[in-house]
Amino acid sequence: MKNKILATFFVLVLGLAMVGFSYAAWTSSVQMKGNASVGNIDLRFVSCTKLGESSPSANPSWVYNDADHTITITLANVYPGYKVDLNLMMKNFGTLPLAFDTFQMTYCSSTALAAWFKLGFYSAYPSTFNVGPTDFNYYATLHSYAYWGIPASAVTLAPGASGPSAIQVAVDPNMPVAFQNEVLVVTFQLTAALAV
Repeated sequence: MKNKILATFFVLVLGLAMVGFSYAAWTSSVQMKGNASVGNIDLRFVSCTKLGESSPSANPSWVYNDADHTITITLANVYPGYKVDLNLMMKNFGTLPLAFDTFQMTYCSSTALAAWFKLGFYSAYPSTFNVGPTDFNYYATLHSYAYWGIPASAVTLAPGASGPSAIQVAVDPNMPVAFQNEVLVVTFQLTAALAV
């Protein structure tokens, strides 16, 4: 009987020890504390300047909207062969490194005239990265900068840094005379993603 009580006591002590160990392991993992910060993304247009333009001028003007990351470019009195080079200065107001990610035309005042203009991105002005075709549907489609062959390093901004995105808006020299002196208004949207 004494051995039975001793065995029961030993099993009970062993059981309590296992419960205590399990509880200690469980509570230590639950009570681990730490802080995680993810930062924020905030890319904005800060300026747009004209780098060069055909003569006579089509009086380019622009307005940027930081709420939806768009820039609207207005060209008055377009004509065959007209082109303008613009330098869009962007700034990373966030706390994370960013890379320009996508580009899309979200508005055009004339889909017929849109078939006669094209857009190009520059690496180091005036050397162009890529120029798209004169196709309204092409620009209205969402494109990544990588799709255009633009290396991520050329469009990456550290927190607080500014960087240019030079573009050229050009009118095809073969544009029908019927479109001459029309006003072209286009809106482009740029988005950014975390730089890797």
